[in-house]
Amino acid sequence: MFKKASALIIAAVMILTALSSCTEKGGQTDTTAEPELSMSEPFIPGENSTEPTTVETTVPVSEVPSTTVSEGRFSTGSDYKTVAMTREDVIKVYTAAMNNVKVRCPGFTKKEYQTVDDVTAGDGALQLANRILNLVSNELISSSGGEADTVTVAAGDDRAVRRSFPLFGEDVGCALTDTSIVSSAVCYVSDTDYKVVLTVADHTDPDPETSEFAKILTPIPTKSISDGIEDYLVVLDMSSYKFEMNYTGNEIECHFDKTNGRMISLTQKMIVNVDIDLNLDLIFFKTKNISASGTVINKVEYSDFVWIQ
Repeated sequence: MFKKASALIIAAVMILTALSSCTEKGGQTDTTAEPELSMSEPFIPGENSTEPTTVETTVPVSEVPSTTVSEGRFSTGSDYKTVAMTREDVIKVYTAAMNNVKVRCPGFTKKEYQTVDDVTAGDGALQLANRILNLVSNELISSSGGEADTVTVAAGDDRAVRRSFPLFGEDVGCALTDTSIVSSAVCYVSDTDYKVVLTVADHTDPDPETSEFAKILTPIPTKSISDGIEDYLVVLDMSSYKFEMNYTGNEIECHFDKTNGRMISLTQKMIVNVDIDLNLDLIFFKTKNISASGTVINKVEYSDFVWIQ
């Protein structure tokens, strides 16, 4: 209980300190000032003017990057300006916004899309290759908390939030400890909101239980694919053949309110390149070997947040 309570307090404090729109000047709180956008000065979020806090989130000047970080593949829009922050501090802000959803359980709409492209197969077994790629697509849906393309969660439904909002089935929205797997992290500001854009490095077969990748995105277990294939194919020795899923194009875009840190929208995208080689039982198939490859593009979007606390 203590550990869980501490986590909630830390999440709440991070929201209050890291996402407020005011900045500190000469010991006085200026509630109208914009964040400093110069790359030579750090972005120093101010404290929330209505609730006390003891945590400081100042970014040391020495840690501010001297060059502009890659913005990834998401469009930033002309209404946004880059905020000078280190990669680590952008990730902290993102984590705080994600954890706030888990703690306060707003309502939201979740939409998930899969596109299967570039399917190829050895020895002309294209139908089998398509089945394997569709299996990967279905597993991605299952691992993200549901079977439907669109899910509506009511405000205050903590179980549904835990199940349908990443990290799926967890009490936190991001648990990343090794920030080096984030290849770029940029924070932008407009008149109304902050936007965080993250790009996560490519990963091959990341473990959904133990990998750092699984602490920020949602890979699927290789075993779930091999088990699914065994349901409709007779394979001589499933453990001895190639199962490879390479996660590329891993991108996150998150918008949250400038004044209170409440989530406005979230998009997570992964491109899964699948490469599988099997040796089949010749009693049932004319060909001994089958190779299947293709790409599954997985995109999950969250919008229409309803905050009641």
